[in-house]
Amino acid sequence: MKVQGLAGVQAKYADPLLHRTFGGWMEAAGLARKGPTTLRSKEPRRRFDLSICALTKVPATEEAWLSDLEKVVTRSRGAGLAAARKAHEKWWADFWDRSWIYVRGRATGGSLDQVNQGYALQRFVNAAGGRGAMPVKFNGSIFTVDGPGYGPDYRRWGGCYWWQNTRLPYWSMIPCGDWDLMDPLVRMYMDCLALRKDVTKIYFSHGGAYFVETGYFWGLPCNDDFGWKRGSHPQSLMINRYIRREWQGGLELAMMMLDRYDHTQDARFAREALVPFAEAVLTFYDKQYPREKDGKLRIEPAQALETWWKAVNPMPEVAGLHAVLKRVLALPAELTTPERRKAWKKLLGQLPAVPMRQIDGKPALAAAAEFSDRHNIENPELYAIFPYRLYGVGRPGLDVARWTFEQRRVKGSRGWQQDPVQAAMLGLADTAARLVVGRFAAKHGPSRFPAMWGPNFDWLPDQCHGGNNMMGLQAMILQPLGRKILLLPAWPKGWDVDFKLHAPHATTVEGVYRGGKMTRLTVTPAERTKDVVRMDLREGSRS
Repeated sequence: MKVQGLAGVQAKYADPLLHRTFGGWMEAAGLARKGPTTLRSKEPRRRFDLSICALTKVPATEEAWLSDLEKVVTRSRGAGLAAARKAHEKWWADFWDRSWIYVRGRATGGSLDQVNQGYALQRFVNAAGGRGAMPVKFNGSIFTVDGPGYGPDYRRWGGCYWWQNTRLPYWSMIPCGDWDLMDPLVRMYMDCLALRKDVTKIYFSHGGAYFVETGYFWGLPCNDDFGWKRGSHPQSLMINRYIRREWQGGLELAMMMLDRYDHTQDARFAREALVPFAEAVLTFYDKQYPREKDGKLRIEPAQALETWWKAVNPMPEVAGLHAVLKRVLALPAELTTPERRKAWKKLLGQLPAVPMRQIDGKPALAAAAEFSDRHNIENPELYAIFPYRLYGVGRPGLDVARWTFEQRRVKGSRGWQQDPVQAAMLGLADTAARLVVGRFAAKHGPSRFPAMWGPNFDWLPDQCHGGNNMMGLQAMILQPLGRKILLLPAWPKGWDVDFKLHAPHATTVEGVYRGGKMTRLTVTPAERTKDVVRMDLREGSRS
C-alpha cells in the first residue's frame, strides 16, 4: 500500500498476509508418528483410512492455530466415516442432478465421447476447485503438479487473479445453476469494494470504484505491474502498459451478477451484492470521463483490452455500459432507489454509440471509435457479442455481427480465446460444433487426466480453455433472450443430445433430442413452456 500511494488508508484494512497460518493434521488407525512429518504403519495391513484435516486462519499465532485445528480434528472424529461418506455422496448426487449435457453423433476433429467426458470433467474440476475461500485460479486451479524444471506451486502468470481468465469458468456455471460455486468470486470482489472506492478517491478525486485487470485477492495489483520505482510516473497508472487502463472487468462482473439475479430472482443477492457493486462501477465511468460538445461520454484516454493501447470509446467499455445500464434500469423498483435510477438513466442517454467501421464496404463492429498501437491478439470488437450480448441470435444486426466474426483479425480456439462461444451466440452451428469438438480433443499430451487442458497461453490445467469449452456447448443448446428461451439456436444436423440447463426466472429446461426431433421437453415451472422458442425448426441458422 505504501508503494501504491495508499499509506493514508492502510490502517483501515487488515493485512491479508501477515500471520496467515495454515497447515494440516493427518492420522489413521494403524499408523504411528515417526517424526514431525512422517506416519509409519505399526504392522503390515491391506487397508488404511487416512483422515486429513486442514485449517487456515488469519491472523493467528501458531499456538492459537494448533488449538483450533485440534477442535476441527475432534469434530471430524465425531462425524464418523460412514456419515461423512454419505454426506459426500449426497452432495455429488445433488450436484450432478442440477445439470447435464450428453451428446451423440459424428464429429470431425475429435469424438463426441471426448466432448461428453471433457464437459463432465471440467464441471467436476469447477466443483472441486470452486468451493473454498478463494475463487478458482485460472492457471491450474487446485490441480497443479510437479513437472520437469518446476514444482507443484509454480503457475505461469503468478499468483494474481487476471479477470480476462478468471471469468471464463464462472460464466459456464450459470447455465448449470451452480450458484454456490460462484459465491467465492462474488465475495472476493465485494470484500475489495471498500478499498477500491478509496483507491478511486485517492487517485482520481471522485466517487465510484474501478477494478484493475490483474490483482491479488485483497484488491491491489502486484507491485511488479504497478511499478516499484515510479519516478515522475502518475500515481494512478501502472507501469505495465498491457493492463494500464484495462478496467472493463467491473462491468463484466456486474453483467455476470445480473445474470445470476435473473436466473435465481434472489432479491437479497441483488440488494447486498449486485446493486452496490454495479452502482460503484457505473459511478466511476460517470465521473471519470469528459463529455463531448453533444453531451456524449468520451472514454479517453483508454485502451481496448490488452491489444489496442490507444483507443477512444473502446468496444468492451461502450458495449458493457449499454448492456449493464439497460439491465439495472430493468430491475424491480424496490431493489434500487429513485436517485440511482435517475443517475443511471441520465448516463445511459449520454453513452456514445457502439463503435462501427467498414470492412470491404460492409458495416462491421469495431474495436473502438479510434484505435491504434496493437500489442496483443484479442478481438475487442466481439465483446459486443460475448460477454455483453448486444448482438446475436434473435437480436438486431445479426448479419453485421456475423460479418465481423468472419473478418476477425485473430482466429483461434484455445485458452481464453472465445471463438466457439461467439460462434454459438451468432447461431453458426457448424462453426461452433467444429471449434467445440476441437477444444475438447486438445488435452495435455503427457497428462493422463483428460481435463488437463493446456497449458496454451496460461498453465495447466487451463481453466480458461475448459470454461470456454463448456460455454460453447451450452450456448449451442440454450440462450436466454429477455423472457424468451432460445432452444437449439446453434445445433448441428446429425447430433443428438440429452440435456438439463438453467434459464432466467428460476427455470430449468430438460430435453431429449433425437434424429432432428425433440422427443421429450420438460420446462420447470411449466408456465415457462410458452416462452421456449425452438430454433432448430427455423431455417438458415447453420453455417
